[in-house]
Amino acid sequence: MRFKRTMSFILAVAILLGFAGCKRSYGGTAGEIGEIMDSYTSAINAFDFNGIVSLTNWNEYTREYEALEKCMDTEGIEKSSNADYIDCIKYIASEIKVEYDLGQLETDGDETSLIVNYEIVDWESVYKHKSFDTFDEVLNALKSEKKTTTVKGKVSFVQEGTGWKITKLTKMNDVFKFVSVIPNVGSDLFSTDWMDWLDWDWDWSDIDLSDWDLDSDWGVNPTFTSADDETYRRSIEAYLAYLEAHEDEIRHAEDVYSTYYCGIYDINGDLIPEMFVIEADDTDDDYSSASLYVVEYDDNVGEAVEVITVPEIVYTAEGANFIIYVTPNDLIIYHTDGEMSDHHITTDIYDFYFVNYSSFECDVSYSYDPDTDTENYSYTYYMGITGTFTPIDKTMYDMMLEFYVMSAYAVIGSNFTPTQNDNEYALNKLPNSGFISYDDMHSYLESEL
Repeated sequence: MRFKRTMSFILAVAILLGFAGCKRSYGGTAGEIGEIMDSYTSAINAFDFNGIVSLTNWNEYTREYEALEKCMDTEGIEKSSNADYIDCIKYIASEIKVEYDLGQLETDGDETSLIVNYEIVDWESVYKHKSFDTFDEVLNALKSEKKTTTVKGKVSFVQEGTGWKITKLTKMNDVFKFVSVIPNVGSDLFSTDWMDWLDWDWDWSDIDLSDWDLDSDWGVNPTFTSADDETYRRSIEAYLAYLEAHEDEIRHAEDVYSTYYCGIYDINGDLIPEMFVIEADDTDDDYSSASLYVVEYDDNVGEAVEVITVPEIVYTAEGANFIIYVTPNDLIIYHTDGEMSDHHITTDIYDFYFVNYSSFECDVSYSYDPDTDTENYSYTYYMGITGTFTPIDKTMYDMMLEFYVMSAYAVIGSNFTPTQNDNEYALNKLPNSGFISYDDMHSYLESEL
């Protein structure tokens, strides 16, 4: 059996923290805050969400509560076949060292803050390029790992009555990233289910495999030209101008969702990269949805032009997962929308002229019967050509998506980890170029000129 590594990142609601104005050393309450930090550290080590919340001034409706709940949520893993991974998660949490200097407390208005370093076992090195037969093997490997990584964050406090409460936390997505990253245990890419569809009466003449080079490393690096190439230089200048013109929208999306939303990748292998960004739809809305834009350099007009738009690819309500990946012939954007009672999963297939020539959709309906205390799900599947959708059965839907997934060679952006029950599970083994921040993208583009 061949095992494949699973690696991705958690989708979490933003945990925002802003500090402005003058700051001064604050030492009068060091003892009280030290006691809170002791309890905070113990709650982290116990992987105790409620223990952390009890130290805060949050309620279940506050944004920070929801964000931390998503960071520490193991429900998805428990519902999947990876429930045994909980022991590994709890071990990593138990080994987190929370380091800080109470002599460095600072105040800004009503808030007192403390810089905190979270020292975490280097679980990414344990998982990287490795496969395991059991989760016990994963746990033993984690216990044997001597290296650690550090996440630098900040804890803020406010005084309420005679005591102090935590009011804000930063970098918790990074601290608890291990919760949603599943190591490669017992997954077989070439499963019986995948091979079964080869027995279908499939018309292979519809599929041109002659120019596929699955060993190529297209797009693993952002570009394949140098800054001396004049067309390439013009494209970088155009992307820099586009980025600056959309700075407010990109930064607002990164603030709302506490993540990074800029990427650059040579999608079609023409030696000129494409840029993709996610921008807030309303910069005045602290809960704004955000849309994806794929931007191509058009040398005829000398500008960066938007060639693909996916509206509301993320939003703060339930749902809105996405994965963007590339095959030798196609750019594929998987995205979801709707609520639990009416959920839609769409996979759009684009050619390298960025024309959406096919789409697949799964509509999920949920209902609850209080009389029998049962949950019911129903699924309908569709395939669309040039906007016209035709119902198909689950077998055909799964077969087609697995075909694209199996031919993919890179993921260029995502905000969730597919589980073993998802058609997209095999994408976890692929290189993931991921997103970088607005500032890092701006610096990268400038460095190319």
